[in-house]
Amino acid sequence: MKKLLSTKYSDTSFQLSMLVLRISLGWMMLPHGYDRLLHFSGYQSGFMGQTGWVAYLLGVYIIFAEFFCSVFILLGLFTRYCSLALIIATLLTLFLVYKGQTGGRGETLALFFTGYLVLLLLGPGKLSLDKLLGK
Repeated sequence: MKKLLSTKYSDTSFQLSMLVLRISLGWMMLPHGYDRLLHFSGYQSGFMGQTGWVAYLLGVYIIFAEFFCSVFILLGLFTRYCSLALIIATLLTLFLVYKGQTGGRGETLALFFTGYLVLLLLGPGKLSLDKLLGK
């Protein structure tokens, strides 16, 4: 019980926590990006309430962030850059689609935003390809 209430932590527990955070965020966002990648033409018309080139560019960016950046985060490769891309994508969706409401349907996006912010600030951890490649 004493250890459970302790505020001390080991480097190993911190690194495992970062691995769990990275894998869970990447794994949970991946289906969203994969669905948009498969059905891009359906999402393109009126994407996020926009039309024309704006809808197309937003669609490409959101697919890139949600699918490809999620894969990179799962691997721990370019983690901070991908976290930043996903933070921007999350904020765009939160404000353009859900009008900034962090309750209800926007609550999931707010949680994703928080997780990506933690990854941006702390990095991928030692159990990542970034660390293995020396970045």
